[in-house]
Amino acid sequence: MRGFRRPLAALAFAAAMGAIAPAAAQTLQILSAEGDPASVKAMEYVVSEFKKTHPGVNVEYQTITWTEIGQKIVSSSAAGNPPDIVHLDDFASSVLSGQGLLQPLDDVIDRIGRNDYFPIPLKAVIFNGHVWGVPFANGFNLLWYRKDLYEAAGLKPPTTWDELLHNVQKLDGTTDAGGKMYGIALALNTQNHTNDTVQAFLWSNGASILDATGKLAIDTPEAIAAYEFEKKLFKHAPPGAAQYGNLEVLNAFATGRVAHSIYPARMVGQVLRVNPALSDKVGVVVVPKGPSAKARYASTLFTKAWGIPKGAKNTELAKEFLVFLETGQREIRWLHSVPVHFWPPRRSTAESDAFNNDPVISTAIAKAAAKTIVEQALPHSVPQLAEVGVVQPGSFKVLQAHVLAKMMQKIVLGGYPVDTAVKEAVAEAKGLLE
Repeated sequence: MRGFRRPLAALAFAAAMGAIAPAAAQTLQILSAEGDPASVKAMEYVVSEFKKTHPGVNVEYQTITWTEIGQKIVSSSAAGNPPDIVHLDDFASSVLSGQGLLQPLDDVIDRIGRNDYFPIPLKAVIFNGHVWGVPFANGFNLLWYRKDLYEAAGLKPPTTWDELLHNVQKLDGTTDAGGKMYGIALALNTQNHTNDTVQAFLWSNGASILDATGKLAIDTPEAIAAYEFEKKLFKHAPPGAAQYGNLEVLNAFATGRVAHSIYPARMVGQVLRVNPALSDKVGVVVVPKGPSAKARYASTLFTKAWGIPKGAKNTELAKEFLVFLETGQREIRWLHSVPVHFWPPRRSTAESDAFNNDPVISTAIAKAAAKTIVEQALPHSVPQLAEVGVVQPGSFKVLQAHVLAKMMQKIVLGGYPVDTAVKEAVAEAKGLLE
């Protein structure tokens, strides 16, 4: 999952809040994929505060989908008119910096406090020895389960694949207040969330897309075991799961249709919106270990960051704004726009009363998620392009083409033998890498 998706929308607003800017006013342009109304409102607050000490500055905040944002950065840079600040994930940080389209931001990180950042998320935006994005939030793929049903059935939170499969099988067919439940919701459409889930199971069995030397590794025994295991889980998914993507997986758990789901912490807000009675019935862990000797706990890390394109017209002002945005009450307001899902990139913020004193973060489901993030996800998180400890931009090509998603579709829907589907995926991936 790459953030909150919505149609292209021009959400531009001037820092003058409707006043006509003087001719000499400086305009800071921000291009973002975060168009959640609460996030837009938080940004309006930040801009109004910035305006108090920068009365001659206007800020235009425009949102666009994740699918389009990379293309927009590339095309605007080619035209010689890039935005001043752009919204990046760890994919874009590595790929766009490798193409020479971003400015290094080590000085901004140092001004905010480099040693205060959680190390793995900061590493996700470091490539060729430089920082290319200022992290504003960390997200983690987590395994959500029905704690109340576990207690009723005498189940324990899963720490291995076998335990997870046993629990999924045990709760498949359970009757809840809303009717029959299914064991688990998993994504299977040709979108990012399907890739994310397959990759999480790869990691939890010690596998990866590329190895440390850059060699394709999706056909190793550890990888094949991951596909076989996910195939078993799909037997306990709801009808129609073949079309499941980001929103379907989210809502299947939030509405009580399934007993398990793998999804980032945006689940917290969705449960509280559509099914608040479920809040104190939810447990959270990271993806359990597989059976191989290389197995590990795994949590996909989604680092969201702000970058400055090469050729931006207001670089120094943009850096000043980013330091302002990512410190003090401005950072807290931004993080609270999507509580828990926007996990702080820095220790001091995560431990602060200002961050933790929030009505959503005080709920049972948010506390469960926060505990798992701190104790399990952060120590075991894996950036998608640094899955073996070094950034491998080639993995982006495989993920962008949804090679993993298409392979799982063949296995689950097409009835392909796993080895046949893997061979076809390897052939496609090799073509992309070459």
